[in-house]
Amino acid sequence: MIGALSDRNTQLRLEALAFVRLCLTNHEPQEAQVLVEPLLPSIVSCSESDWYKLVAEALRVFAAVVRSERSAVSCACGSRNWRWWPASSSS
Repeated sequence: MIGALSDRNTQLRLEALAFVRLCLTNHEPQEAQVLVEPLLPSIVSCSESDWYKLVAEALRVFAAVVRSERSAVSCACGSRNWRWWPASSSS
């Protein structure tokens, strides 16, 4: 996968990013964490590309990483209503 994300063929990199995003959205957060760590440098390099479609897909992958990490933290906390930000006070 790292080879596909760093290949010169931009269409192959686009397909690899889409695959990573689908893996992140369709697997449990614990499984996704194992996938993300070695691929993150390659995903970052794709986000610095000149081709807008590649950058857009890399940003979608980053969003999937955040959603996966967020659900992993909420599972670890044992609360479904846990938030990253404090609850707003209604004054």
